[in-house]
Amino acid sequence: MVRLCAGAEVQCHACQARVASYDVIHFGSIEAGYRDLCSRCFNKEVAGLDPFELEQVSFQPIDMSDAAGRTHRFHFLLLLLGDRATLEAFEVQDGERCGYEFRILGDPQADLFELMARLVGRMRRALSLTHLVDEGPQWSIADKTTPTGLRNRRATVKPTRSEWELSSAIAASSSAQIKRPAPRSQHGVRCA
Repeated sequence: MVRLCAGAEVQCHACQARVASYDVIHFGSIEAGYRDLCSRCFNKEVAGLDPFELEQVSFQPIDMSDAAGRTHRFHFLLLLLGDRATLEAFEVQDGERCGYEFRILGDPQADLFELMARLVGRMRRALSLTHLVDEGPQWSIADKTTPTGLRNRRATVKPTRSEWELSSAIAASSSAQIKRPAPRSQHGVRCA
């Protein structure tokens, strides 16, 4: 089982380094127990199960602007997942993952900088679109077919609906009413 941990800093059980919580994986099994490993130690552990070694690359955070001109700082995490590698880009606020998140799968033996370039290209395309429009007490889902955002229909959504219900409501009708949700990270921590 692999699970990302929440919190400001966590000590890696393998190298004893204190790292940001978004760089820690809770790794193990019920039989063997669990350990908190930094991404480098996690990758070494997983690479030990296969006959090859993953090149350890640390990508520096980058700033990118969205369609509204707001700047977003993205941090990167490279994880080996057996015969695949995942490169994740995410925003951090108050030590927690919060906001936009992107990931891409690739071959761990391939050029990781090429994988990064592909991910950054996807990020640029996604950030060039307006996804949500703030309409006071409600949010509207913007038409994502054009980089300038709203062109045609809008749908408003309730925060109590699951993603599946929301997708069904949007597909069935372009006017599902909702209240504006409070922003939250994937760990349920309030984002400003």
